[in-house]
Amino acid sequence: MKRKADPISDVENIVYKITESLRYSLITIENFKPEESPQVLEHRINEFIGYLRLLEERRPSMDSVDIPIEVLDYIDKGISPDSYTQDLIEKVIEKNEEVKGKIVAFEAFKGALQAEIKTTFPDHWQQYERLKKGEADT
Repeated sequence: MKRKADPISDVENIVYKITESLRYSLITIENFKPEESPQVLEHRINEFIGYLRLLEERRPSMDSVDIPIEVLDYIDKGISPDSYTQDLIEKVIEKNEEVKGKIVAFEAFKGALQAEIKTTFPDHWQQYERLKKGEADT
C-alpha cells in the first residue's frame, strides 16, 4: 500500500531538485563548449523547466498552507526561516513574562483591596464571605 505524500514535503523535494538542477546547469554553462555537446546544456534546461512544471502542478495542494508574510521577509533578507521561529518564541516568552507580571500585580491588588474592604466595610465583607461560602457548598 503506497503512502500518500505530504504536500509540503513533496514541494520541498521539488524545490531541492530545482536548486540542484540550477547548480548543475551553472556548472554546465561554466564548462560549456559549443563545439562539444550542446545537448547536455539543452538537457539541463529542459530538466529545470520540467521541475518548474512539476512545482506548478503541486500548487493546488499548497493552497491551504498559510505562510506568515514575516517568514517570506526573512527569506528575502537572506535570513533563515528558522530564525523567524526562534524570534517568535522569544517574543512569546517575553509576552508571557509580561502577562505573568500583570497577574502577580492583580493578585497583589486583590489582596490589598480585600484587606481594605474588610476594615472599611466589615458588615459587607461578612455578607460576601457567607455568600461565597454558600455558593461553594452548592
